[in-house]
Parts: sequence; structure tokens; C-alpha cells
Amino acid sequence: MRIKELREKTKGELVRLLRETQTALINLRLDRRAGALDDGSAIAKKRKEVAQISTVLAEKRILQEAGKSNGRRDDSHKGEGGRD
Repeated sequence: MRIKELREKTKGELVRLLRETQTALINLRLDRRAGALDDGSAIAKKRKEVAQISTVLAEKRILQEAGKSNGRRDDSHKGEGGRD
């Protein structure tokens, strides 16, 4: 899945997708341990997916926090003279 597609998903969808991808990664590691893993690069691909989903979730959290802080500016200090 491309980053652009991930950014279009909601936070809930991303959290669900992250859990599913982490579970798939665990299963791939177990398969490797058992000698049943055919595609050696599959683990690296899943790790990359986990990282991308985590990054998009972090971006959404940062944007949400920035939006909240911009809306609640504290202007009570204005007009108090300045530095001494």
C-alpha cells in the first residue's frame, strides 16, 4: 500500500491495519523459524509496512495536536509591558 493511500484512511482504519500487519509480521517470523518461509524479503516488506503505517499515524496525531494548540492561543500576556 502506498503512503498516499494510507494518508487517506481514518485513524481507526490505520490502527486496525497496523494490528493486522504486526500480526502478519509475527506469523512470517514464526514461519521463518519453522523453515516454511519461501520469500525471504517478505519480513522486510512487512516491517516497512508497519513503519509506514506508524509514521502516518504519528503525522495525524501531530496535525491534530497542532490544530488544537492553534485554536487555543493564550493572549492574556499581551499588553503587560514586555521585558525588564
